Amino acid sequence: MEHIEFVYTFGMDESEIEERLTSRENGVLSLAKEGAAYAVPISFHYTEGEIYIRLARHEGSKKIDYVDSTAEACFLLYEYADDGSSWSVLAVGEITKVGDGFDKAALNEEFPELRIFDESIDDVEVEIYRLDVKEITGRQTE
Repeated sequence: MEHIEFVYTFGMDESEIEERLTSRENGVLSLAKEGAAYAVPISFHYTEGEIYIRLARHEGSKKIDYVDSTAEACFLLYEYADDGSSWSVLAVGEITKVGDGFDKAALNEEFPELRIFDESIDDVEVEIYRLDVKEITGRQTE
């Protein structure tokens, strides 16, 4: 590694990880289906060790197709600043659709605006999934 530039990273403690998760709204969800990976930007809400993920179901949704086939998902939250400092939080766990137990009236308070692309709003159904965190790690530069 004589000619390779590098920077040491250090583990984050539980309170640092929780601060990152509670102060952000967007991350990356990685899913798998039949040996193929699929990672998508998503909106999320973190509370008490669980990551809630809002997805939009519509005909032909690749995201929903993959989430329905994934037993254990990976969630990534990260930041890389212009000054070279960085941090990341990686959580792994079972992902399940939340039934009517989630207060859908609170969606606008707990998630940013839903991004709709070419779909008609009448053809989109909002679904909430929960990532039950089994493993979580956080790393940061000094």
